[in-house]
Amino acid sequence: MTVSAAALSYASPTVPIEATSPSRTTVSVNLMDVHCDLASELSRIRLNSDRGTQYTSSLFQKWCAANQVTQSMGAVRLCWDNAVAESFFSHLKTEMYYQHEFENHLAARTAVMEFIESWYNRRRPHSRNGGLQPAVALAAHRDARQTAAA
Repeated sequence: MTVSAAALSYASPTVPIEATSPSRTTVSVNLMDVHCDLASELSRIRLNSDRGTQYTSSLFQKWCAANQVTQSMGAVRLCWDNAVAESFFSHLKTEMYYQHEFENHLAARTAVMEFIESWYNRRRPHSRNGGLQPAVALAAHRDARQTAAA
């Protein structure tokens, strides 16, 4: 299971990190609030993120190690290592974030969640799918598999 760093922004608990950047001193981690029945899934999670201070802090890395979450970050000056996460954040910023002004942090978090769950994952055409919406691409894939099996 791969989780992008964007998924971490919906957390209720927060983990303080070392203040290596004056603009960012905490990171929210929803994985810390998992239910007991999901705890076994943590060992299968790979977290894709950039090299932001919130993800490179020793406290966050210790949390990942303690919870068997594997971090995946691109190497310094090598953007292709984490191209999927970088591409997603580019779309998030240009298609949603820069288009809105948010009244508060909760409004911003809600807008990000709605963008991901209702637009990006379900209705937005993706170049990887030949310009099709995810649901349409999945249906075409299933039809092709059924046709091949028949």
